[in-house]
Amino acid sequence: METLAALLGLTDELIPLKEMASGGPNQAEKLRDQVCKELGDNSIEDCEDVPVPLDLLKSLAENREKEVLHDVEAIAETFPSLGADSQKL
Repeated sequence: METLAALLGLTDELIPLKEMASGGPNQAEKLRDQVCKELGDNSIEDCEDVPVPLDLLKSLAENREKEVLHDVEAIAETFPSLGADSQKL
């Protein structure tokens, strides 16, 4: 897969997959960790039963929405470069 990604100029897109494959956190784990830090706890176990304030949930949702919008825009920018293959999508 690395060879194909290199040929397509998409090696950076493999970084999250490599991190997860080597035991790194996935998006849900990163979000839980962020919530715990915002709540002032250092570990997920410490904040497991702590209620999350609505303002924090809203802030996290807004930030995630911005991240996804950025990703969608990046994908949309590359869409025309697919040429005839874009019809397959």
